[in-house]
Amino acid sequence: SKESKTMINLLKFLLKVRSSQKSPKLNSSSGMTMIELLVGTVIAFIIITPLMGMVIGLLNDDSREQAKATTDEEINSALQYISDDISQATYIYDKKGITALLNQGANAIIPAATADSTPILVFVKRTLVENAIPPGNTTTVGTCNPGLKSDDAKNANCDDAFVLSLVAYYLETPPKPTNSNPDPFCPNDGGDCPARITRFEIQDGVKNISQNYVCGETNTNPPVPACNDNSQKRDDGFPKSINTSSITTLNSLVRETGENINLATNPIQVLVNYIDISTLNIPATATCNVVLGVTTPEKLTERGFPNAAAANIAMLRTTPSNSFYACVDSHANVAQIYLRGNALRRIQKDANYSPNSPALFPTATMQMRGLSTFGSQ
Repeated sequence: SKESKTMINLLKFLLKVRSSQKSPKLNSSSGMTMIELLVGTVIAFIIITPLMGMVIGLLNDDSREQAKATTDEEINSALQYISDDISQATYIYDKKGITALLNQGANAIIPAATADSTPILVFVKRTLVENAIPPGNTTTVGTCNPGLKSDDAKNANCDDAFVLSLVAYYLETPPKPTNSNPDPFCPNDGGDCPARITRFEIQDGVKNISQNYVCGETNTNPPVPACNDNSQKRDDGFPKSINTSSITTLNSLVRETGENINLATNPIQVLVNYIDISTLNIPATATCNVVLGVTTPEKLTERGFPNAAAANIAMLRTTPSNSFYACVDSHANVAQIYLRGNALRRIQKDANYSPNSPALFPTATMQMRGLSTFGSQ
C-alpha cells in the first residue's frame, strides 16, 4: 500500500544515515541510539499494521456470521411456530378474504391495516381450553378452573373444550422510538427500526353442548356466572355466532355491536424481529397458483378463477418488500409462507438488501395445511 511504501522508504533513509555514522567502539557501554529506536519502531509498525488489518477483518467476518446464524435460526423458528399454529386452522383467508374482512371498517374483526402494519396471514382455528366446562348439558361453570390441569384432583369433574379463535399475522414497520415512546425491539443506533412479524388473536367463549356460553356473558337467559379464567370468556368483539357452512359469511365477519377489540387483554405480540423491508433489487414473489397446484382448468373453475393470472392475484398476499408473504388456497385450506430476514441490520443501521450478499438475508419457506374442520369435537 501507499503507507507501507512510505514507511519502507523512511526505513531505507534511516539505515543510510546510520551507516554513514562512525561505528562505535566495541567496548562502548552506551544504550540504543535514537536512530536505532526509531528504526525498531518503524519495523514493528510495518509488521503490526497488516496483522491488525487481518484481525479486524476476522472480527468483522465473525460478527457477520453470528448475525447471519442468529437471524436464520429466528426465521426458521418463527416459520415453525406459524406452522404449528395454522395446523389447527379450519379456514385460511386468501387475499380476497382478508380484503373483505378489512372492508368492514370500524367493525372489522381484526386491527385495521395501516401504513406501518399490514395483515398478511389470517385464519380461523380451534383452540383447546383445558378444564373449561362441567360435563353434561349445563350452564353452571362451577369450580372449573382452566389454570389447573385436567389431572388435578380438585377439577376431576371438568372437561376440556375447544373454542374458535381468529388469528392474524402482520408485517409491521414501527416508527423510530422516542424517549416518551421507547421500543425494546428497536436497536438504539439512530437508524430506522427493523421490520417485525406480529401476532394478534381473539377467541370465542366456552359453550356447552347446547351451544350456550357457560360463563362471562351478560343479558343471557338463563343468566351465566362470571368466568374463573379469561380463557373461558369470549373476547370483546368476537362474533357470538359463526355460520360455518358459508365462506361468504366467514369473509364478512364483524365485531359484536358496541364492542371494540381489546388490545389490553389481547395485545399484538412480536413473533420475530429483523425482517427485511428493502424494496429495490429484491427477490420476486412466487407464482401462487403454480406452487399450490391450481393450474388446470378444472381447479381454476372449482375455485371461481377465470384464469391462472386471476388465481395468482387472489391467492397472493404481500407487501412491496416481499419479505413476508403468503400464497393461500382457501378452498384446500393450504398456505405457502415465505420469510426473508435482514442479518446485516443487526450490525449496520438502515441496511438494505444486496443481491451480492444473499447469505446475509436468510430466507425460509414452508407449506402448511389446516387440519381442523368445523363441527369437530
